[in-house]
Amino acid sequence: MWRQTATDEVYRDLNNPSGDSTNIGSTRRQGLDLHLRAQPLLGLDTWATWTKQEAVIVEPNPAAPATRGKDVDHVPRWLASLGADWQARESLRLSAWASGQGDYFLERTNATGRYGGFAVLNLGASWQASEAVQFDVQLKNATDRYREYVWWDGTQTLHSPAEGRALYRPCACGSEAWPRPICRHGAAPGWRCTAGWASYSVRPSCCSA
Repeated sequence: MWRQTATDEVYRDLNNPSGDSTNIGSTRRQGLDLHLRAQPLLGLDTWATWTKQEAVIVEPNPAAPATRGKDVDHVPRWLASLGADWQARESLRLSAWASGQGDYFLERTNATGRYGGFAVLNLGASWQASEAVQFDVQLKNATDRYREYVWWDGTQTLHSPAEGRALYRPCACGSEAWPRPICRHGAAPGWRCTAGWASYSVRPSCCSA
């Protein structure tokens, strides 16, 4: 459990193109963090974290009296993550992990609604081909859930979507590592192949190990 109070807190103004900050007044932040790690079976490691939090404006900047007692913008009330790693065999490790958060207010009067909540599942596999070579495959946002970052520009909500389902294959040889695309060509909605410097849509059928 934690608690933090601040006077004359300076907060970045998301609507200012020059990146200036605003004094939002005195704030109180508090919350509870829980962490759990367990090994229910030999070769299976599991973990989970959960945070409940709040960030409230206790004494506002005199120029913004309507923000008294309101939530600080873009602070979700909860955050969570969990995952599992399974050593299927000596050279093969399978992983699954998920993360999520609740909605947040877009500005400090809390009058424009709440956005930004999400839950995302990721999958991964790691194969030790030899002492010097290791291949990893990761499928981020495996269920292709839509999520976005949202902010308020003073008159309307602005939305920046996060990446959808994406497939990655980094490769490590000795001390060297570099991302490589699993697929070389083709295009189909819902799939992306990323190679560090480039990403593009691909068909699952063109993928190879």
